[in-house]
Amino acid sequence: MAGRISRSCLTLKVAWRINSLGVIEAPADAMCLYGIPEHIRCDSKPEMISKPLRNWLAEPGTKFQ
Repeated sequence: MAGRISRSCLTLKVAWRINSLGVIEAPADAMCLYGIPEHIRCDSKPEMISKPLRNWLAEPGTKFQ
C-alpha cells in the first residue's frame, strides 16, 4: 500500500495466498498509523474488490475506487 502523493510504502503484507479478509488487514494497519483516508484506489483482482472489503471501507466513510 503506497501513499498517492509521497509514494512511500504505508504498509506491506506478504503471503502465498490472501483472501478478502486478509486484504483488510493491510489498510487497517495503515489506518491505525496514519488515519482514515478519504478514498482508496486498488487494482481489480477479486480479493481487492470483494464485498467484505468494500463494506469495511464504507463504515468510516472511505470511498472505494
